[in-house]
Amino acid sequence: MSHRSLMTLHAITQRIGFVPLSLLSALVLSRFPAHACSYPRIEKSPARIRQAAQSAFSKADSVVDAEVISPMTFGSAWKEGLTPMAMLKVLNTWKGPHNKGEFIFVIYLSSCDIGLPNAGEKIRVVLSGGHDMYRAELRANGYGYAQRPYNVEIDRLVRRVRPAYISAYPGMQK
Repeated sequence: MSHRSLMTLHAITQRIGFVPLSLLSALVLSRFPAHACSYPRIEKSPARIRQAAQSAFSKADSVVDAEVISPMTFGSAWKEGLTPMAMLKVLNTWKGPHNKGEFIFVIYLSSCDIGLPNAGEKIRVVLSGGHDMYRAELRANGYGYAQRPYNVEIDRLVRRVRPAYISAYPGMQK
């Protein structure tokens, strides 16, 4: 924060005499854009989880079982200016235009997306986007809900229990 901003903030506090800490925090933090994607509580209500999974499935452009062939790059290996992208090989298609063996691309646009850093990981994933490029958004894939019941509902919607080799938590480090 610049010296001038601090002086303005100091002048405001002098005029009103007392500024509650929450208001002061709001004034300071409102100057900076928020970039984090967080889910402060895990939703455990079976009805809410079922509704969320059904909504995600109906809105999805594609739902596939796939293997991460070329993983996303993060950390020190990431190159500034490049969007992390993974190439997936379709194993099964439950919704969408894909054929078994086809390659699709998933990009990481924000912290609200699933990162896929593990080559060889097999996942069931709910995707949004076009035929050339997709996003695997955290919320559409059960993050913020009790994961196992959410996965069970997605499995029910595709009419197939996910095999043991399919990760229950796509993108999590091994």
